Amino acid sequence: MKVVDDQDRPLGPGETGEVITRSDLVMRGYWNQPEKTEEALRGGWLHTGDIGHIDEDGYLYLVDRKHDKIITGGLNVYPREVEEVLAGHPAVAQVAVFGVADPYWEK
Repeated sequence: MKVVDDQDRPLGPGETGEVITRSDLVMRGYWNQPEKTEEALRGGWLHTGDIGHIDEDGYLYLVDRKHDKIITGGLNVYPREVEEVLAGHPAVAQVAVFGVADPYWEK
């Protein structure tokens, strides 16, 4: 198991990226869906779609799902991280963060 960036390069401790894994117990593919299988099983690794980081002691922390990612101005923003910051403010009772298309950023 390791955490990688969007180009499948390994990330260091504390860096957030996609969790990928491989073992004899990982699925062989999606039934009758070769395109989906190829996308999920790149380079012999199962791309889980989970976002997380590994600490210096090797513990894995899951923080979000990849498809929840908002790309804004070339930056990756994960709604859960923003929600946690906002929820920590005493004037905020509930919070939900989601992406909205913007004509300037074209997404």
